[in-house]
Amino acid sequence: MAYRMDVYRNARRKKPDRFMQHFRCLVVSIAIAAAVVCSASTMRSANVLSEVKRHLAEGHKFAADGSWEIAAAHADVVLISENVSVYVNVDHVSSSQRQACLRALDAALSQWESALDSTIHFQMQSDPSRADLKVIFRPDVRMGREAVAGLTNWTRSIHASGNKVTQASFKAEVQIRARDLEYHELSFEAMRQETEHEFGHVLGLDDSDHLGDLMGLFDINHLVTGPRDYEIQAVRNLRNEASQIKADALARRDDKGK
Repeated sequence: MAYRMDVYRNARRKKPDRFMQHFRCLVVSIAIAAAVVCSASTMRSANVLSEVKRHLAEGHKFAADGSWEIAAAHADVVLISENVSVYVNVDHVSSSQRQACLRALDAALSQWESALDSTIHFQMQSDPSRADLKVIFRPDVRMGREAVAGLTNWTRSIHASGNKVTQASFKAEVQIRARDLEYHELSFEAMRQETEHEFGHVLGLDDSDHLGDLMGLFDINHLVTGPRDYEIQAVRNLRNEASQIKADALARRDDKGK
């Protein structure tokens, strides 16, 4: 940087030669390209799981049809809960790595709580049968035969009889890889990113093709410190829409009962 500043200062003292003219054109071109990339980044939006989109669409539809209880149930499985119970299992990893796994989970949960302005709280649960989310750290995680950094299986289910909801629930199991492909222990930072990514799925985000996104590909050499602004905004938008669906459904129900 100091060398470039010296070049600019010297250029002002004499007539620029052809090299400097080309150099200035290059600098201007780089600046324009950087501005375009920055603009594209600010316009970028995060991908949302198709299942979550479907529940929101169903919520709007049932609210319009007057099936307020079912509409509210569709909103609830998107919101999950204000207080989400989490069970963690580190029995599969070595005793030397268990503390790092627990720290990674705690950091990931705190990151998402802070990003969402504490509108959601994750609470540890010692009984796996009573937990909304089960988080399991394993030396190796695979989807079929393919090695992956993490894997989340979730169910958002609603059962109704007529306009009466008999069951509405959200459950998820999150698996987090604790060792790399050469079986070296992954760092706390790497496992924190893996966990934050998987909880992005829990909150409704889909994978991203953009390098540097939390929901993008996992690159051990270029770790991401947290969700991007547009990823956070996407989750906020989902939760705001679900909250509005639920509030409108309950308000219409109350008006109908008067």
